[in-house]
Amino acid sequence: TIVGGRTAACYPSMSEHHEMAGLRYTFCYCEENVHQLCRALVAGGSAEAECFAVWCSNAAQKVPFWNRRDGGCVVWDYHVFCAVRRPAGQQGAASTLVYDPDAPLLPFPCPFERYCAEVLRNG
Repeated sequence: TIVGGRTAACYPSMSEHHEMAGLRYTFCYCEENVHQLCRALVAGGSAEAECFAVWCSNAAQKVPFWNRRDGGCVVWDYHVFCAVRRPAGQQGAASTLVYDPDAPLLPFPCPFERYCAEVLRNG
């Protein structure tokens, strides 16, 4: 079990995509949401894909996350999202997809490069 808390207010961000997919979601518990999501993906996925829980934070414990429902940014002490890496194969080049229930304006899943550009923004 991962123990931690938010230093900033949590904002509801469930989208219809996640509700329709039947995913478990607990408000303000990204680590638990991702744990459950990874379990579901591994149980129903292919053996070639690798599933990761990615923990984002920094020394200041103030990390901005963009692409919120209101178009703005929220600053959290940390955030966890799920990344699934698929190797190159008959379907084409290797790819990494991000599953983040707290990024409601992005596709679910979202290509890793787009997620980084729109949510994690450098600078």
